[in-house]
Amino acid sequence: MVRYKFDKLKIIGIIIFLLVSGFLLCLPYSTASKWYKAKKCGVRSEAVVTNIEHYYIDDSKHTELNINYIYEGKEYSQITEIYKNKVRVGDKMEIVINPQNPSEIVVNPISELIMEMVIATMFGAGSFLYLYLELKNRKYINGLIDADMYVIAEYDRETESGTRVNNVRYTQSVFIYQNGYEVIEFMSKPHHPNKVMFTNGDTARVYVDLNGDRKKYYVVV
Repeated sequence: MVRYKFDKLKIIGIIIFLLVSGFLLCLPYSTASKWYKAKKCGVRSEAVVTNIEHYYIDDSKHTELNINYIYEGKEYSQITEIYKNKVRVGDKMEIVINPQNPSEIVVNPISELIMEMVIATMFGAGSFLYLYLELKNRKYINGLIDADMYVIAEYDRETESGTRVNNVRYTQSVFIYQNGYEVIEFMSKPHHPNKVMFTNGDTARVYVDLNGDRKKYYVVV
């Protein structure tokens, strides 16, 4: 019996998205752990911003700060990079100083933590939303198959898809169905351009609800 399944490219994509999401979710924990350990072993103090420089790397804006702080009567100067932009010369920043090496400090990573948590949350939410929509689509298509709702469409041509594998642009087979005066096009899943299975005049079964959501369909190839 015909069933709608995820193709290999979608499975690989979902796995990659979930792995990256897991990695991103670990970043805030790592940053917070570093700050906690520094506070436990070091000396908390304040540093003053003395200079601000902005620069770009691959269109990504970075902010570099010169900060001064005093430890045991001696003044030190360090350069640190931050994520937030709303900082001015004269602003104070919480730091932790390594008493064994006062030139070594850890800056309060609150802005970095917020940025990492936002990115991780957005990426994670996007990954699970993508997976949810794919599972929902699979259930819908298999419902059409169970209800035996299909049309027979005729092969028309090949068209480029948005999928590229190993520097090869995949194509999709386009099928047309004459619904009265209306011509409806359906496209197969992307495949290698050297693996075209159809010629003009060939037909394929397309599971679709013509009276419902026509954007959700399944071409059996």
